[in-house]
Amino acid sequence: MDVAIDFLKPTADDVVFDVGCGDGRFVTTAVQKLGAERGYGLDIDADLVARAQDLARRRGVGHRTTFLACDCSQPSPDVWKILDECTLLIMYLLPEALQ
Repeated sequence: MDVAIDFLKPTADDVVFDVGCGDGRFVTTAVQKLGAERGYGLDIDADLVARAQDLARRRGVGHRTTFLACDCSQPSPDVWKILDECTLLIMYLLPEALQ
């Protein structure tokens, strides 16, 4: 994750969207430590989304992050709205998810 953060260099002007966010570490780090304006995460696993929400709350950025449980191959209308706002998109998906 640190390599991705260093490579992408989120700034205060960025709205970060992580598809396949897992437990939300990338999104919460981008918002908390690098000051990204907002962060969104999407994951198919509702338990991981709950963990991401908890992590964001514990890190004090719950009000600037949103995590959604959704299959990225069948996104909800909310996901399309987020994409319109997004300035930095990251996806780290396993090969079977890319099929």
